[in-house]
Amino acid sequence: MRASSKCALCRGVLRVRALADDDPRQVGEYRLLLRLGEGGMGRVYLGQSPAGEMVAVKTVQAEMADAPGLRTRFEREISVSLAVSGPGMVPVLDGDSKAPVPWLASAYIPGPSLDEAVRGHDPLPAPTLWRLLSGLAEALGTVHACGLVHRDLKPANVLLSPAGPLLIDFGIVRADDHTALTRTGSTIGSPGYMSPEQTQGLEVRGASDIFSLGVVLAFAATGRNPFGSAEGVDYRIVHQEPDLNDVPDDLRAMVRRCLAKDPEERPSPEELRSWAEEHGSDAAPWPPASFSSEMARRSERLRELGVTDRDTWPGHGPGQVTPRAAAAPLVEAVPPSTAVSPIADLPTAAAAPPAPNSPPATAHPPTAIAPPTGFVPPTGFVPPTAIAPLTGFVPPTGFRRADFTVPTRSSPPLPLRPPSSKPQAEKATVSTRAAPASGPARQALITPWVRGWALGHPLLSLVGLIPMFALLVVGPAFKAHAREHPTTDENSDWWQGLTHWAMEEDGWRVPLTVLLIVGLAGLQYYRARLERCSLDGIRTWAAATGLFWLLWSFMVPRTFFWVLGVADGAEADLVSGWFLTTTYGTLCALLVTMLATPFTAVAAVIRVLRGLFGDVARTI
Repeated sequence: MRASSKCALCRGVLRVRALADDDPRQVGEYRLLLRLGEGGMGRVYLGQSPAGEMVAVKTVQAEMADAPGLRTRFEREISVSLAVSGPGMVPVLDGDSKAPVPWLASAYIPGPSLDEAVRGHDPLPAPTLWRLLSGLAEALGTVHACGLVHRDLKPANVLLSPAGPLLIDFGIVRADDHTALTRTGSTIGSPGYMSPEQTQGLEVRGASDIFSLGVVLAFAATGRNPFGSAEGVDYRIVHQEPDLNDVPDDLRAMVRRCLAKDPEERPSPEELRSWAEEHGSDAAPWPPASFSSEMARRSERLRELGVTDRDTWPGHGPGQVTPRAAAAPLVEAVPPSTAVSPIADLPTAAAAPPAPNSPPATAHPPTAIAPPTGFVPPTGFVPPTAIAPLTGFVPPTGFRRADFTVPTRSSPPLPLRPPSSKPQAEKATVSTRAAPASGPARQALITPWVRGWALGHPLLSLVGLIPMFALLVVGPAFKAHAREHPTTDENSDWWQGLTHWAMEEDGWRVPLTVLLIVGLAGLQYYRARLERCSLDGIRTWAAATGLFWLLWSFMVPRTFFWVLGVADGAEADLVSGWFLTTTYGTLCALLVTMLATPFTAVAAVIRVLRGLFGDVARTI
């Protein structure tokens, strides 16, 4: 007989069940309390560590445990999960791919998935969306810093914890060095959230996760997938533009960049974090008011479960993981939304009686006993100082274990391995965690200022470069027209000198304008590829952008006065309409731009010095 607790959730039903006859009572050192979810290839349980912390334990179906290659893939998933533990991640505690039934344990998070929260409530408000972006960008930065690509970023794999959004489920993670951790030769991912290159089975890099992040943000902002959800969504992702009409205005441009068809045009995680911080993501309310009370209620239920269940510690023996037979791939069929968090209120242990055939409950026995009154030991008898646990020992009424705390992102990190294991590197900037030993070569985490702010975007120079380019094309005809219609006015010496300089000494104009155009193309090309550059390459790019802006600040006013000098040398009543249009159009555009050149020049000098001597990136 199975006792179960059912709760309607959003538009589906998630079952949180008491342990059944065929469920283990203990996995590794973790005591199992409830079954959170089940799929075709695995189950997820709510468990408790010996220290009293709640954990989520994922196991492979026992009959599939000996499938060819499954244990190797599961060991890789454990390694990946431990390697990417850090900001924006659910802490992974331990795992064992060599156990009779492979398992993986992670901290339990009492929060809904993004999919459940949006479908069960409303789309998130704009301030919360920026906080969501900042948290997920930080998580992707951690993943990509380890040389990995998540490949399955979707609302169901984003948990909304009290401390912020968390990224889960590394069952189909792939190394960025083309070493797949799952089957090759097939498209693996979630339809509607895969990038165009992933949908077509092409090479998948970190930019693919950025595309998926864009889809997730659009879903969180509108409650629907920007490419639709009906048949043909993969075709629309590859060939059509997304529907972003309902996305907030200040977020729409960023989401559109994330959803660029060309991976090179998508922003990096560091750039997204910098963008979110500029919009006040740190000050955004979290958790969102629409379901903060629900998260608090579930956390309270979790505490009640831990207190109530301490009187009924299941025994070991037959209740432990029982080996069963046979075969197949892994965890990807477990519903991700149940991987570490049930969405409804958790039932207490009183609603979950132990299985009929489980052994009697046990508790910690005393370590020493005193002899009974009047007992006279025989000659040579030595009383024992300690005893082993008694079989079938039942704790007295009122027995309680030590209290526990629910792990959160703000609590001290949980140990990932036994004390003999080597500690992992701590976070620096976005993350400085070293990649696994089998991972790719060392990478660099780019400091946000390198590609942030105005001077980190060379394309902004087009405001002044477009008039310069126009004059590069029409300049010879512009001067020739002025020579054909020279002015007859008696100008001051200063104006005459300006006209002479513009007409006779402008050899600088063409080469410097061409240099700016070529520099813009080169800087923009390498800007999208900085993650692949060495530390010296990043430093060179940062300093080169400063020099580029310094030259731009020099060229804008000189070009303005060149146009002014040529126009002053022509007779206004005799010149043609196109001459006047060119004169006034370029002068107005350059005058507006020229107002910013003093500040740009100072910032450019600072950028050159900071690029040469400052902190531009951290190697990992």
